Formats: sequence, C-alpha cells, structure tokens
Amino acid sequence: MRLPRVHLRLSSTAAVRVHPPPFGATSHEVKDKKGWQLELEQHVALGQLASARQVLDRFPAPDARAYNSLIRAYSWRGPFHAAIDLYRSMLHCRVAPNKYTFPFVLKACSALPDLRSGRAVHAHAVAAGLHTDLFVSTALIDLYIRCARFGPAANVFAKMPTRDVVAWNAMLAGYAQHGMYQHAIAHLLDMQAHDCLRPNASTLVSLLPLLAQHEALSQGTSVHAYCLRACLDKKEEQVLVGTALLDMYAKCKHLVYACRVFHGMPVRNEVTWSALIGGFVLCDRMVQAFSLFKDMLAQGGLCFLSSTSVASALRVCASLADVPMGTQLHALLAKSGDVYKRQAACFAC
Repeated sequence: MRLPRVHLRLSSTAAVRVHPPPFGATSHEVKDKKGWQLELEQHVALGQLASARQVLDRFPAPDARAYNSLIRAYSWRGPFHAAIDLYRSMLHCRVAPNKYTFPFVLKACSALPDLRSGRAVHAHAVAAGLHTDLFVSTALIDLYIRCARFGPAANVFAKMPTRDVVAWNAMLAGYAQHGMYQHAIAHLLDMQAHDCLRPNASTLVSLLPLLAQHEALSQGTSVHAYCLRACLDKKEEQVLVGTALLDMYAKCKHLVYACRVFHGMPVRNEVTWSALIGGFVLCDRMVQAFSLFKDMLAQGGLCFLSSTSVASALRVCASLADVPMGTQLHALLAKSGDVYKRQAACFAC
C-alpha cells in the first residue's frame, strides 16, 4: 500500500530508527518483541508517557500496534501535538497506519484544532481505503465540525455506508454548538426516519441548549416527554439530561416546570443548582434565587459552590443593594478560597 506524499513538516528529532528483523527470526526474538510491547503498554497504563516514548525509540522495528498505543495515549491525555508528531514518525518509518491509527490521530487534530494536519490524515485514510470506516468517519466529522467546516463534515457523513447514534450525534452537536437551529431539527428528524435510531442522552444534551437559546418551548416539552418515555436509567444520564431540561425551562422563563424537573431529580450536582439559581436571576426573582443559593450550601456545603452560582449570588446582592447579604457572601468566598473569589469577580463584572 502506497500512501500519498506527506504534506506535514517532519521533525528530524521525531523520527524513529528502525532496524528490520533478520530473515527467519527465532521464537526468542518474537518473544522479545512481545516484551517490548508489554513494557510500552505498561508505561502507557501508568500514564508515564515520556518513559513510554523512550521505550518506543528503543523498540526494534515497532509495528502499527506499538505506535497506536502511544498515539492513543497522547490523543486522550496530551500533549496533542505529540500524537501528530508520532504519526509523522510512523509514516517516515514506512509503518502503514491502520483503522485504529486514524481515529486516534484525528482526535488529536480535533483537540488542537489543526485542520491542515487533519486534512492530510483524511487523505491518508482515503489512500488506505479506510475513510468510510465507522470510527474513522466519525472522527473526521468531529474534526470538521470543530473547525466549522460543515460542508466536508456533511460529505463524510453522506458517504458512510453505516451510521450509528454516535455519528449522528457528532453532526447534531456541531449544528447545535453553532446555533444552526433548523439544521439541527432536520437532522434529528432524519436520524429517526432514515436509520430508525432513538436519540440517547448525548443527543438530548446537545439539543436542549439550542432549544433554550431559541426559547423553543414547544419543542422542549416534546423532548421532555420523550425523556419520560425513554426512562433513562443511568444516574449520570439523569443528571445531565435533567440539568439540560431545567436550564431550557428556566431560559424560556417557565420556572414552575424548571422546579418540577429539579425536585424530580434523584441526584443533583453543582451545575444543576447553578442552572436553577441562574434561571431565577434571569426572571428577576432575586429573593428566591438567594434562598436557593442558601439551600444549596445547606445541602452540599462548599462542594456545590461554583463560579457560576457565586456570580448569580453576587448579582442578587447588587440588585437588592443588600450589604449584609453581600458581606456574608464575601466571608464565604474568603473561606472557600481565592479561586472562586477571582472567578466570581470576573463574572460579576
């Protein structure tokens, strides 16, 4: 398999020296190679990526699996540019990337974001005949969406022979993040009609902020009804979707529904509390907002305290011109540390 000429700058320090194994390698040499791979993966598992890279540099004739182990680690933990540099070294040493390599390096390109490198990787995937692989295509969609290149993202999506809910969600999240309301709604309807897929928690969490932004209450209540039918079981899903629902109702200025969602949630976190407090502030219900803030502290202490909730409380104090209340909040900030104090001051400004 021949890959196209690499259009990425190759760093001489990134190249890995390769010594091809002699013809008729013995079982001892094969076992030794497995030992190198095991050592590499152990360092990766422990998060010792610098040591893992040293092992790879000494690895006799590393294969795609060896490169993939470290590229994957870089793409998840960073530094992301190290994943791309290692991919360059892989090509320079004429080790052919496989269907696992491309999603890892594309994830790093998305994180930076590095559109130029991502396009080069896309070309390599096409040359390898792997561009329509489910995971490669989804990674490409995520890259183009993050770089606001909806045309290429839609082209990749259209050429996928099969699509799962993750691929559909990648496109939907992109439309939602860029405020493309009509595109997002049409995409959601196509998802249910063409591939008969049910929206999951990620779908709903992507869609609900867009509905809140456009104050699309009727669509929001439809999503709420779907959530009740879907019976989300995982606590993490319940917290994420419940918080997104109450935030949507609050921004549509329907605090009664927001409170119903809030009180019906078995588990709440600091984001949940902040969303509801912010909704009361948005509706100019300052006394109730500060009462909620005190309830939050009473139930969770400082662990529920966030920069957003503190900023809302400061707005309440400023609106009510309540100096004693502001003094109490100042004392709380001093007790919780300078970090929240600085963040809240920035929000209040």
